Amino acid sequence: MKLFSRFALLASLALPVSFVAGGCSSTTTVDSNGKAISSLDIGGSITLDKGKTQQVSATVKYADGTTSVVTTSADLVWNVGNTDVATVSKDGVVTGVSVGATTLKAIYQGKESDSQPLIVK
Repeated sequence: MKLFSRFALLASLALPVSFVAGGCSSTTTVDSNGKAISSLDIGGSITLDKGKTQQVSATVKYADGTTSVVTTSADLVWNVGNTDVATVSKDGVVTGVSVGATTLKAIYQGKESDSQPLIVK
């Protein structure tokens, strides 16, 4: 029974699904509700002053054309390339730490956003 419970838990998590047709393959990320994720958008470049904060947002676009804001989702992980330049909270609040440039990206249930430039002046 424990084995079944573990399998059910794993099956409920987001899983990348691969399709192969005619020698070509592609990977589709499916969320925990079974919806195929097309993209994760965190907006464009960010510029802020040292010591200041800025709220950023993350929006997932599904294959069926619908969207959902996932900025504060427990399934979203924010990442800053250089935490000496800026930090980001789990809720998407970016803080300028020191003058410089880095990048910001997010991952939602296995789907990664494009990296966006993050400038602190």
